[in-house]
Amino acid sequence: MRETFRVMKPGGQGVFTVPISTEAKTWEPTPGMSVAEIERICGWDHKRYYGRDFSEKLAAAGYDVTTYEASEADRRTYSIAAETVFIARK
Repeated sequence: MRETFRVMKPGGQGVFTVPISTEAKTWEPTPGMSVAEIERICGWDHKRYYGRDFSEKLAAAGYDVTTYEASEADRRTYSIAAETVFIARK
């Protein structure tokens, strides 16, 4: 998140869609946890489980964050997998 904020032009915006866990806090692997163990927990394509604190994490990286709750019709029309879309502005 910090790197995307760093390289974004002033006034730019990013649209983030990530699977959000029902947990309040994001699960991060412990230091030294093996790739195999992380993949067992998260699958091969994720390195953590984001919780409901995702917008707070974006804000901590410097973004001004707005959330949009995509309807079922929005998800079908725009091929959005996530229910919540995070719009992050620099």
